[in-house]
Amino acid sequence: MERYNYSKDEATKIYYDLPTIISPSDANTWVSSWPSILGSGGCDSSKNGTMTCKIIFRDNQGLIIDIDDKTHKTSIKTQTGTSHLNSLSYIDENGNFSVTTEDKNTIGYSATIIENNGAKSIILMDPTFASSVFVKMFYHKGKGLKYYELFRTDEGSGFDVYTYKAKWTALP
Repeated sequence: MERYNYSKDEATKIYYDLPTIISPSDANTWVSSWPSILGSGGCDSSKNGTMTCKIIFRDNQGLIIDIDDKTHKTSIKTQTGTSHLNSLSYIDENGNFSVTTEDKNTIGYSATIIENNGAKSIILMDPTFASSVFVKMFYHKGKGLKYYELFRTDEGSGFDVYTYKAKWTALP
């Protein structure tokens, strides 16, 4: 338990959960419950120290998120005032995976910022997903991972596939 930083209750729950995983769908749900990704959108370049990201949903309803360039704190203007994402994950100026969190007036969702060819976009997701191994592997190409290293990338066929190898020497 100490080796993996789990409490006795967390370790016991995982021990009893694992034998119930009998299909790929069960494994996917165990890693991250549904729904994980709620929407995505583009981000405008920073103006006055703030980047603005817009997510449009299927019903043409939108969400506009302002992100402070320095603190990465989020602001969402609503009819009742200003709300915030629960957390925002991103790659910082040093190339490290980082997460900022909010405690008050949160909307119940988190997001990650990704960059592709200089353009930034945002992906809205369940809060438990924002700093997950999947987000680090798929959206951030391995940044922030301690035990995995990007081995191969296959992009451009309509599907992006990232292959990782375990860094066994990194294990405690």
